[in-house]
Amino acid sequence: MILNVKEVGIEAAVAEEIYTYRPDLDYFFLDLPIPSLLRSLNEGFPVAARISEFESVKDALETGAPWLWVDSFTGDWSLFEQLMKVNQRTCLVSPELQGRTYIAHQDEFERIRNFLANHQNLIDMICTKSETYWNV
Repeated sequence: MILNVKEVGIEAAVAEEIYTYRPDLDYFFLDLPIPSLLRSLNEGFPVAARISEFESVKDALETGAPWLWVDSFTGDWSLFEQLMKVNQRTCLVSPELQGRTYIAHQDEFERIRNFLANHQNLIDMICTKSETYWNV
């Protein structure tokens, strides 16, 4: 489960609720400001650090976050090559979440699918509104 909470500082309360009702749930917090991300890591909560054309793999790795949120705002997925050298769990942001439809950007979707087919262990999950894009 991906938790994109919109209030800073409630991570402990949210994690306590999860532990109470679903202690085996695999989850992470997303889109935390760096101070909150680091505090959450220090408190033992799973978080994701974003990588994209604007947030470097190096900076994300330096946070120590166990998850990487792999995003592209422009359709440039060259960061995949860098991902092959890391050991974090990864969640790919599907292009349609950035407003790029399959019909208009079919080549981008196909490039990603082909790359992932050849590197099956690179991405742990895909955040999408339409899983049919990614069913193989």
